[in-house]
Amino acid sequence: VTTLLFLPLQASCIILLYFDLRIRTEGFDLAARLRQRQDGDLDALFAAPPRTVRPAMPDQQEWVYFSSISLLVVLVVGLFATLFMALIFLITALTVGSM
Repeated sequence: VTTLLFLPLQASCIILLYFDLRIRTEGFDLAARLRQRQDGDLDALFAAPPRTVRPAMPDQQEWVYFSSISLLVVLVVGLFATLFMALIFLITALTVGSM
């Protein structure tokens, strides 16, 4: 039951991390900002890829942030799964006990 709840969240986090890294490395966020501020030539803007100021991989602070959020999600999902199983057990015990 926990796997059914956790697997979509894990896949979503991996997809978000992938797109975040791709946007940072390819500079799509910077290009979008420049496009909003300028009415200039877009071909010149996309002719050369922009230099990245940040490394392609997240730094230690971002990994800690991502890990802490992931751990919090796992704990919350585990808590809800445990409460759900306890509720199912209680309902089953009351149903079987009343027969």
